[in-house]
Amino acid sequence: MDESNYTIEVSLCVRGDDLDPDKITAALAVDPSSSRRKGKKVVDPVTHRRVTARTGEWRLRADSESGLVSDHVTALLSRISVDASVIEGLAGVEEAFIDIVVTVPANERGGGDCEFDFSADLLAALARTGLPIQVTVCVVEE
Repeated sequence: MDESNYTIEVSLCVRGDDLDPDKITAALAVDPSSSRRKGKKVVDPVTHRRVTARTGEWRLRADSESGLVSDHVTALLSRISVDASVIEGLAGVEEAFIDIVVTVPANERGGGDCEFDFSADLLAALARTGLPIQVTVCVVEE
């Protein structure tokens, strides 16, 4: 299936009020795409206003230019070498999950369609992480 008109972001997200992003980086042996501590001043991506982070976050985004959601998931998994028990056992971690966000352009009626598939092997690889998966599909007008 051609998903090339979708905007795709797949990431490992780790959150917690007492999260120390440097400790997550050290434990996972990979630099995050973004990170912040609770209370840090950040720019809201929607409103573009400066706000205070309500919780700490460490995020590793897939590095893929593909138009397929499955390729983004594969790219992310290739960068993660630990499972949920390691991540969730770190001090300050309250939640950790694989975050899949797909943005689809609205059709002429304001709705939208979104289909993507994962092979059995990819589903097994996701299951081996032990992490929950959060999928968000957004339909937006261009």
